[in-house]
Amino acid sequence: MLLRKNDSGRSIVEMLGVLAIMGVITVMGISGYSQAVGKINRNKVVEDVTRAVQEIRGLYAGKTNVYTTVPTGSEDDDILLSIGFRSETDKHPFGGVYFISQGKDADNGVYRNFSLHITGLGKQDCYYLCTTSWQGSAEECVPTSACPDDEDNELILYFE
Repeated sequence: MLLRKNDSGRSIVEMLGVLAIMGVITVMGISGYSQAVGKINRNKVVEDVTRAVQEIRGLYAGKTNVYTTVPTGSEDDDILLSIGFRSETDKHPFGGVYFISQGKDADNGVYRNFSLHITGLGKQDCYYLCTTSWQGSAEECVPTSACPDDEDNELILYFE
């Protein structure tokens, strides 16, 4: 009578195959998560800029000399703080800051436009924000000149 040996274990080749499949799935998951976080961060910056522009326009509605100083009665000298936005020490989702400056053109000494600066952007995020359709933007943003570096770009958006 012959005895049969029962082999019920797994071979090392089978285990390596399972590990390889798990590795591929993990890499795909991390990549998807990274893209999702990037999209959330870009959307947050778009929301911040849209809100800041609306608040600044509301702050200066009906004023004659606009976008040069904070209107009388504002709590702070900083425009962003006066609209309850954020201080210059607060960071946006990409690690940079926002700041506002008066426009580059004056109409009889009165500035009727302003620029919003977004610092600390990577090239891909800078391209995305530059090509976003900003309502009331005073000029087109050209990604090749606005986003020259791979990291630490400053995007300047002009608004009327």
